[in-house]
Amino acid sequence: LDRKLEPVISSPIRIFATFLIAGIAIYYRLQPMWKAAENSDVMAMWNSTVGTSGVVQELKCTTKPSEFDGCDPVRCGRYVLDRLVSKEEATQLIAMAEKGMKFGGSSGGATILDLNSGALSVGNKFADIRLLVKNEGMEQLFSYDEVKLFKSIKNRIQVEIEQKWKLTPGKLRLTKPVFFSRLTDKRATTMNDEYWHVHSDTEQ
Repeated sequence: LDRKLEPVISSPIRIFATFLIAGIAIYYRLQPMWKAAENSDVMAMWNSTVGTSGVVQELKCTTKPSEFDGCDPVRCGRYVLDRLVSKEEATQLIAMAEKGMKFGGSSGGATILDLNSGALSVGNKFADIRLLVKNEGMEQLFSYDEVKLFKSIKNRIQVEIEQKWKLTPGKLRLTKPVFFSRLTDKRATTMNDEYWHVHSDTEQ
């Protein structure tokens, strides 16, 4: 009987040791995240208002000259602005994304709808949404007013960037692809599902 009680008598020490080891493991797991948070500047919270002038974080521009005339930036940085898109317009854009994404959906955490190529995440692959829409007997996915709204917002963003960063008007070109993305808590199944990963991006 005494021998059976020995593990029970020593159990508080074992429990304490278990919690101590777990605490140390959690600390070292979270320490890089805490350091990253300390070294990053919060420009604006999701529920904050930055006003009509916006919030700017100045950064050092690249020393590599642009191959396109008039596209060398005078100022570089990040820019948060409230007034560019209204709440109603944002709601309409979300409705456009939902309208397109109902034809597919990624098996991972990120569903992408590319407005230029028509590529839509379906499972682990991409499908042409124009073919999917045709198969449903529809002539087109987006209405004239929806396309007009999207182009209007795109042009506003372009003009704002040109003015804020002192670029020659008309010289800025929109890169491709231009897409809607929906992120969920599903585990990534392909590289396209990953929110962040190490990659080389020197030519953009």
